[in-house]
Amino acid sequence: MPGVRPLTKILVDGGDPDETLRVRNLLGFVDGQTTNPTFVAKNPDVQRLIASGRKLTWDEQKEEYKKIVQRISPLVGNAGVSIEVFADFNTSARPRGEFSQA
Repeated sequence: MPGVRPLTKILVDGGDPDETLRVRNLLGFVDGQTTNPTFVAKNPDVQRLIASGRKLTWDEQKEEYKKIVQRISPLVGNAGVSIEVFADFNTSARPRGEFSQA
């Protein structure tokens, strides 16, 4: 199928840059990606940190998310990466904005 581009956009939904690369190599292209904290938490590197028993600070969580998105971004073409962040009724706009600027 590589080289045959459908009329629809193909977006990867995940948080593992290696998985994104496998999909891109399989199809020959990827038009973009979406990710969210749940997918990033399933990232193998993050899973290793969690398995070690280490607790990440808020800043370390943001930095890990940022590193993962920066690894995914060049793999997915001009559509880019759509980043979702965690928020609840107690989350102000400030922390969400900090994620978007990361």
